[in-house]
Amino acid sequence: ARRALTSIALNTAEGAKMNDGNARARFKTAMGSANEERACLETAEAMGYLEAVDPRMIDDLDRIARTLNRLARPRY
Repeated sequence: ARRALTSIALNTAEGAKMNDGNARARFKTAMGSANEERACLETAEAMGYLEAVDPRMIDDLDRIARTLNRLARPRY
């Protein structure tokens, strides 16, 4: 989970400083990491490692992933 959270921040920052296809690739990687973190939280909850995941955390990760998806789209 820590690796996924770190990846979201670092790849987003890297993509924000680029103006080419590599920026889209970094945003896609960050989006995948946001989805991975969501799955980590849901799995930890299902396995009993966490009592309950705050639904706002899931909503935040979904919003982040949607934003990154928009940033990863090609611009014509």
